[in-house]
Amino acid sequence: MTGIRTAAGQRGIALITAVLITALISIIAVAMISEQQLDIRRTGNILDRAQAWQFALGMETIALLALRKDVENNQTDHRMEDWSKPVQFPAPDGAEGDMISGQIEDLQGRFNLNNLVDGNGTIDAEHLEQFKRLLTQLELPPGLAARVADWIDLDSTPQGMDGAEDDEYTRLDPSYRTGNTLLVSPSELLLVMSAEEYQKLEKYVAALPGQEQTKININTAPREVLASLKYVTPADIDELLAQREQLEKQSSRGFAKIEDVLDLPGFKTLRRKHGKFDKYLKDSSDVVSNFFLASAFAQFDKGEVALRSVIRRTVSKQNKTPKVYTVLRIQGDY
Repeated sequence: MTGIRTAAGQRGIALITAVLITALISIIAVAMISEQQLDIRRTGNILDRAQAWQFALGMETIALLALRKDVENNQTDHRMEDWSKPVQFPAPDGAEGDMISGQIEDLQGRFNLNNLVDGNGTIDAEHLEQFKRLLTQLELPPGLAARVADWIDLDSTPQGMDGAEDDEYTRLDPSYRTGNTLLVSPSELLLVMSAEEYQKLEKYVAALPGQEQTKININTAPREVLASLKYVTPADIDELLAQREQLEKQSSRGFAKIEDVLDLPGFKTLRRKHGKFDKYLKDSSDVVSNFFLASAFAQFDKGEVALRSVIRRTVSKQNKTPKVYTVLRIQGDY
Protein backbone atom coordinates (compact mmCIF):
# COMPACT_ATOMS: atom_id res chain seq x y z
CA MET A 1 0.00 0.00 0.00
CA THR A 2 2.85 2.33 0.82
CA GLY A 3 4.39 1.80 -2.63
CA ILE A 4 1.08 2.52 -4.30
CA ARG A 5 0.64 5.75 -2.31
CA THR A 6 4.19 6.80 -3.14
CA ALA A 7 3.67 6.21 -6.86
CA ALA A 8 0.37 8.10 -6.78
CA GLY A 9 2.02 10.97 -4.94
CA GLN A 10 4.81 11.11 -7.47
CA ARG A 11 2.30 11.17 -10.31
CA GLY A 12 0.45 14.03 -8.55
CA ILE A 13 3.67 15.99 -8.11
CA ALA A 14 4.56 15.40 -11.74
CA LEU A 15 1.11 16.57 -12.82
CA ILE A 16 1.33 19.70 -10.69
CA THR A 17 4.84 20.38 -12.02
CA ALA A 18 3.61 19.97 -15.59
CA VAL A 19 0.73 22.33 -14.95
CA LEU A 20 3.09 24.91 -13.38
CA ILE A 21 5.54 24.62 -16.27
CA THR A 22 2.71 24.99 -18.78
CA ALA A 23 1.41 28.02 -16.91
CA LEU A 24 4.90 29.53 -16.75
CA ILE A 25 5.44 28.95 -20.46
CA SER A 26 2.07 30.54 -21.17
CA ILE A 27 2.96 33.58 -19.06
CA ILE A 28 6.33 33.92 -20.81
CA ALA A 29 4.68 33.52 -24.21
CA VAL A 30 2.06 36.16 -23.44
CA ALA A 31 4.78 38.51 -22.15
CA MET A 32 6.86 37.94 -25.29
CA ILE A 33 3.87 38.57 -27.53
CA SER A 34 2.97 41.74 -25.59
CA GLU A 35 6.57 42.96 -25.77
CA GLN A 36 6.65 42.19 -29.48
CA GLN A 37 3.45 44.13 -30.01
CA LEU A 38 4.92 47.07 -28.10
CA ASP A 39 8.08 46.85 -30.21
CA ILE A 40 5.99 46.83 -33.38
CA ARG A 41 3.94 49.80 -32.17
CA ARG A 42 7.07 51.64 -31.04
CA THR A 43 8.75 51.01 -34.39
CA GLY A 44 5.61 52.17 -36.19
CA ASN A 45 5.57 55.39 -34.15
CA ILE A 46 9.24 56.01 -34.94
CA LEU A 47 8.60 55.45 -38.65
CA ASP A 48 5.51 57.70 -38.56
CA ARG A 49 7.48 60.47 -36.86
CA ALA A 50 10.37 60.05 -39.29
CA GLN A 51 7.90 60.45 -42.14
CA ALA A 52 6.39 63.55 -40.50
CA TRP A 53 9.91 64.96 -40.04
CA GLN A 54 10.60 64.57 -43.75
CA PHE A 55 7.34 66.36 -44.55
CA ALA A 56 8.37 69.22 -42.22
CA LEU A 57 11.76 69.46 -43.93
CA GLY A 58 9.89 69.54 -47.23
CA MET A 59 7.94 72.55 -46.00
CA GLU A 60 11.21 74.21 -45.06
CA THR A 61 12.48 73.66 -48.61
CA ILE A 62 9.30 75.22 -49.98
CA ALA A 63 9.92 78.23 -47.75
CA LEU A 64 13.49 78.56 -49.03
CA LEU A 65 12.29 78.45 -52.63
CA ALA A 66 9.51 80.97 -51.98
CA LEU A 67 11.90 83.46 -50.38
CA ARG A 68 14.42 83.02 -53.18
CA LYS A 69 11.74 83.61 -55.82
CA ASP A 70 10.54 86.67 -53.92
CA VAL A 71 13.92 88.41 -53.87
CA GLU A 72 14.37 87.68 -57.57
CA ASN A 73 11.05 89.37 -58.40
CA ASN A 74 11.00 92.47 -56.20
CA GLN A 75 13.07 94.64 -53.88
CA THR A 76 10.72 95.04 -50.89
CA ASP A 77 9.07 92.76 -48.33
CA HIS A 78 5.53 93.31 -47.07
CA ARG A 79 2.55 91.43 -45.68
CA MET A 80 0.74 90.96 -49.00
CA GLU A 81 3.42 88.84 -50.66
CA ASP A 82 2.92 85.17 -51.47
CA TRP A 83 5.53 84.01 -48.95
CA SER A 84 3.51 85.45 -46.05
CA LYS A 85 0.38 83.41 -46.82
CA PRO A 86 -0.07 80.21 -44.74
CA VAL A 87 -0.42 76.93 -46.63
CA GLN A 88 -2.03 73.61 -45.67
CA PHE A 89 -2.66 70.37 -47.54
CA PRO A 90 -3.22 66.64 -46.82
CA ALA A 91 -0.17 64.48 -46.09
CA PRO A 92 0.63 62.18 -49.06
CA ASP A 93 -0.31 58.54 -48.31
CA GLY A 94 -1.42 59.58 -44.84
CA ALA A 95 -4.56 58.65 -42.97
CA GLU A 96 -7.67 60.80 -43.04
CA GLY A 97 -6.96 64.01 -41.18
CA ASP A 98 -3.17 63.87 -41.62
CA MET A 99 -2.06 67.36 -42.63
CA ILE A 100 1.01 69.40 -43.48
CA SER A 101 0.93 73.15 -42.83
CA GLY A 102 3.42 75.97 -42.96
CA GLN A 103 3.82 79.70 -42.57
CA ILE A 104 6.62 82.24 -42.96
CA GLU A 105 7.00 85.27 -40.67
CA ASP A 106 9.30 88.23 -41.09
CA LEU A 107 11.62 88.25 -38.08
CA GLN A 108 12.67 91.81 -38.88
CA GLY A 109 9.15 92.87 -38.05
CA ARG A 110 10.25 92.19 -34.46
CA PHE A 111 12.79 93.82 -32.16
CA ASN A 112 16.13 92.02 -32.43
CA LEU A 113 17.29 91.33 -28.87
CA ASN A 114 20.88 90.94 -30.03
CA ASN A 115 20.83 94.61 -31.05
CA LEU A 116 21.18 95.35 -27.33
CA VAL A 117 24.95 94.92 -27.66
CA ASP A 118 27.39 96.16 -30.28
CA GLY A 119 30.08 94.20 -32.08
CA ASN A 120 32.34 94.44 -29.02
CA GLY A 121 29.76 92.91 -26.68
CA THR A 122 29.08 96.28 -25.02
CA ILE A 123 25.53 97.47 -24.30
CA ASP A 124 24.14 99.74 -27.03
CA ALA A 125 22.43 102.60 -25.17
CA GLU A 126 20.08 103.60 -28.01
CA HIS A 127 18.72 100.09 -28.55
CA LEU A 128 18.43 99.61 -24.79
CA GLU A 129 16.12 102.63 -24.65
CA GLN A 130 14.16 101.33 -27.62
CA PHE A 131 13.65 97.99 -25.86
CA LYS A 132 12.43 99.85 -22.77
CA ARG A 133 9.85 101.64 -24.93
CA LEU A 134 8.68 98.30 -26.34
CA LEU A 135 8.32 96.84 -22.85
CA THR A 136 6.29 99.88 -21.81
CA GLN A 137 4.00 99.39 -24.82
CA LEU A 138 3.39 95.82 -23.66
CA GLU A 139 2.77 96.95 -20.05
CA LEU A 140 5.89 95.17 -18.83
CA PRO A 141 8.50 96.60 -16.42
CA PRO A 142 11.05 98.62 -18.45
CA GLY A 143 13.72 97.45 -15.99
CA LEU A 144 13.63 94.06 -17.74
CA ALA A 145 15.62 95.67 -20.57
CA ALA A 146 18.69 96.03 -18.34
CA ARG A 147 18.43 92.40 -17.19
CA VAL A 148 18.28 91.13 -20.77
CA ALA A 149 21.18 93.36 -21.83
CA ASP A 150 23.28 92.09 -18.91
CA TRP A 151 22.53 88.52 -19.97
CA ILE A 152 24.02 89.22 -23.40
CA ASP A 153 26.88 91.65 -22.75
CA LEU A 154 30.42 90.47 -22.02
CA ASP A 155 31.07 92.24 -18.72
CA SER A 156 30.04 91.21 -15.20
CA THR A 157 28.85 94.62 -14.03
CA PRO A 158 25.06 95.04 -13.60
CA GLN A 159 23.45 97.69 -15.80
CA GLY A 160 22.13 100.23 -13.30
CA MET A 161 19.69 99.35 -10.51
CA ASP A 162 17.67 96.92 -12.65
CA GLY A 163 20.56 94.90 -14.09
CA ALA A 164 21.54 91.39 -13.03
CA GLU A 165 24.74 89.41 -13.47
CA ASP A 166 26.19 86.14 -12.11
CA ASP A 167 25.89 87.25 -8.47
CA GLU A 168 22.09 87.10 -8.67
CA TYR A 169 21.65 83.92 -10.71
CA THR A 170 24.18 81.85 -8.77
CA ARG A 171 22.07 82.34 -5.63
CA LEU A 172 19.12 80.56 -7.24
CA ASP A 173 18.28 76.87 -6.88
CA PRO A 174 19.30 75.48 -9.28
CA SER A 175 21.98 78.10 -9.87
CA TYR A 176 23.33 79.20 -13.24
CA ARG A 177 25.41 81.94 -14.79
CA THR A 178 24.64 84.61 -17.38
CA GLY A 179 25.08 83.71 -21.04
CA ASN A 180 27.51 86.56 -21.85
CA THR A 181 26.94 85.98 -25.55
CA LEU A 182 24.31 86.59 -28.22
CA LEU A 183 20.97 84.85 -27.80
CA VAL A 184 20.19 81.90 -30.05
CA SER A 185 16.47 81.86 -29.29
CA PRO A 186 14.15 84.34 -27.53
CA SER A 187 13.05 81.46 -25.25
CA GLU A 188 16.34 81.96 -23.37
CA LEU A 189 14.60 84.93 -21.76
CA LEU A 190 12.81 82.44 -19.51
CA LEU A 191 16.06 82.40 -17.53
CA VAL A 192 15.79 86.15 -17.06
CA MET A 193 12.07 86.82 -16.58
CA SER A 194 8.90 85.02 -15.52
CA ALA A 195 6.88 82.84 -17.89
CA GLU A 196 3.98 85.33 -17.72
CA GLU A 197 6.24 88.20 -18.75
CA TYR A 198 7.76 86.18 -21.56
CA GLN A 199 4.35 85.21 -22.95
CA LYS A 200 3.51 88.90 -23.37
CA LEU A 201 6.83 89.60 -25.10
CA GLU A 202 7.65 86.58 -27.24
CA LYS A 203 5.71 87.56 -30.39
CA TYR A 204 7.48 90.93 -30.58
CA VAL A 205 11.13 89.90 -30.26
CA ALA A 206 13.66 87.86 -32.21
CA ALA A 207 17.22 86.66 -31.66
CA LEU A 208 18.96 87.10 -35.00
CA PRO A 209 22.45 85.66 -35.56
CA GLY A 210 25.54 87.68 -36.39
CA GLN A 211 27.25 90.75 -34.96
CA GLU A 212 25.65 93.12 -37.46
CA GLN A 213 22.71 95.06 -36.05
CA THR A 214 19.48 94.64 -37.98
CA LYS A 215 16.76 97.10 -38.97
CA ILE A 216 13.00 96.91 -38.39
CA ASN A 217 10.86 96.37 -41.48
CA ILE A 218 8.28 99.16 -41.54
CA ASN A 219 6.04 97.05 -43.79
CA THR A 220 5.67 94.09 -41.44
CA ALA A 221 6.24 95.37 -37.89
CA PRO A 222 3.19 95.53 -35.57
CA ARG A 223 2.13 98.73 -33.83
CA GLU A 224 3.97 97.91 -30.60
CA VAL A 225 7.32 97.49 -32.35
CA LEU A 226 6.85 100.62 -34.49
CA ALA A 227 5.95 102.59 -31.36
CA SER A 228 9.32 101.64 -29.87
CA LEU A 229 11.07 103.86 -32.42
CA LYS A 230 12.52 107.11 -31.14
CA TYR A 231 10.71 110.47 -31.60
CA VAL A 232 7.42 109.04 -32.96
CA THR A 233 4.08 109.67 -31.26
CA PRO A 234 0.94 107.47 -31.20
CA ALA A 235 -0.58 109.80 -33.83
CA ASP A 236 2.44 109.24 -36.10
CA ILE A 237 2.05 105.46 -35.79
CA ASP A 238 -1.67 105.74 -36.55
CA GLU A 239 -0.85 107.68 -39.72
CA LEU A 240 1.81 105.18 -40.79
CA LEU A 241 -0.44 102.17 -40.21
CA ALA A 242 -3.37 103.80 -42.01
CA GLN A 243 -1.20 104.51 -45.06
CA ARG A 244 0.27 100.99 -44.95
CA GLU A 245 -3.19 99.45 -44.82
CA GLN A 246 -4.33 101.60 -47.72
CA LEU A 247 -1.37 100.48 -49.83
CA GLU A 248 -2.11 96.84 -48.98
CA LYS A 249 -5.80 97.12 -49.90
CA GLN A 250 -5.47 99.22 -53.03
CA SER A 251 -2.19 97.97 -54.51
CA SER A 252 -1.36 94.76 -52.58
CA ARG A 253 1.98 96.23 -51.56
CA GLY A 254 3.71 98.11 -48.79
CA PHE A 255 5.99 101.14 -48.69
CA ALA A 256 8.46 101.02 -51.57
CA LYS A 257 11.16 102.95 -49.70
CA ILE A 258 11.76 104.67 -46.37
CA GLU A 259 11.47 108.06 -48.09
CA ASP A 260 7.77 107.30 -48.63
CA VAL A 261 7.34 107.12 -44.86
CA LEU A 262 9.33 110.31 -44.32
CA ASP A 263 6.99 112.09 -46.76
CA LEU A 264 3.91 111.42 -44.62
CA PRO A 265 2.61 114.70 -43.10
CA GLY A 266 3.28 113.67 -39.50
CA PHE A 267 6.77 112.48 -40.34
CA LYS A 268 7.54 115.71 -42.18
CA THR A 269 6.75 117.48 -38.93
CA LEU A 270 9.12 115.14 -37.08
CA ARG A 271 11.86 115.95 -39.57
CA ARG A 272 11.41 119.67 -38.93
CA LYS A 273 11.30 119.27 -35.14
CA HIS A 274 14.16 116.78 -34.85
CA GLY A 275 17.13 117.36 -37.12
CA LYS A 276 18.42 113.82 -36.56
CA PHE A 277 15.13 112.07 -37.25
CA ASP A 278 15.69 111.57 -40.97
CA LYS A 279 19.00 109.76 -40.41
CA TYR A 280 17.65 107.90 -37.37
CA LEU A 281 14.72 106.40 -39.26
CA LYS A 282 16.92 105.31 -42.17
CA ASP A 283 19.46 103.75 -39.80
CA SER A 284 16.86 101.87 -37.75
CA SER A 285 14.22 100.94 -40.34
CA ASP A 286 13.90 99.48 -43.81
CA VAL A 287 11.42 97.97 -46.28
CA VAL A 288 13.57 94.88 -46.96
CA SER A 289 14.16 91.87 -44.69
CA ASN A 290 16.92 89.28 -44.48
CA PHE A 291 15.69 87.02 -41.67
CA PHE A 292 12.52 84.93 -41.62
CA LEU A 293 10.91 82.26 -39.44
CA ALA A 294 9.41 79.29 -41.28
CA SER A 295 7.02 77.27 -39.09
CA ALA A 296 6.03 73.80 -40.28
CA PHE A 297 3.67 71.29 -38.70
CA ALA A 298 3.35 67.77 -40.08
CA GLN A 299 1.12 64.91 -38.93
CA PHE A 300 1.45 61.41 -40.35
CA ASP A 301 -0.65 58.75 -38.59
CA LYS A 302 0.73 58.76 -35.02
CA GLY A 303 3.76 60.93 -35.83
CA GLU A 304 3.70 64.70 -35.26
CA VAL A 305 6.48 67.24 -35.81
CA ALA A 306 6.55 71.01 -35.18
CA LEU A 307 9.62 72.56 -36.83
CA ARG A 308 10.75 76.18 -36.64
CA SER A 309 13.48 77.23 -39.07
CA VAL A 310 15.30 80.56 -38.99
CA ILE A 311 16.12 81.44 -42.59
CA ARG A 312 18.61 84.03 -43.78
CA ARG A 313 18.53 85.66 -47.18
CA THR A 314 21.45 87.56 -48.67
CA VAL A 315 22.19 89.03 -52.09
CA SER A 316 25.72 89.18 -53.51
CA LYS A 317 26.79 92.77 -54.18
CA GLN A 318 28.98 91.64 -57.07
CA ASN A 319 26.61 89.62 -59.25
CA LYS A 320 23.29 90.23 -57.42
CA THR A 321 22.87 86.49 -56.90
CA PRO A 322 20.48 85.70 -54.01
CA LYS A 323 21.44 83.13 -51.39
CA VAL A 324 18.79 81.68 -49.08
CA TYR A 325 19.71 79.18 -46.37
CA THR A 326 18.68 77.81 -42.97
CA VAL A 327 20.73 79.02 -40.00
CA LEU A 328 18.78 77.37 -37.17
CA ARG A 329 16.24 74.57 -36.68
CA ILE A 330 14.18 74.17 -33.51
CA GLN A 331 11.64 71.46 -32.78
CA GLY A 332 8.89 73.20 -30.86
CA ASP A 333 8.55 76.90 -30.08
CA TYR A 334 11.02 79.50 -31.34
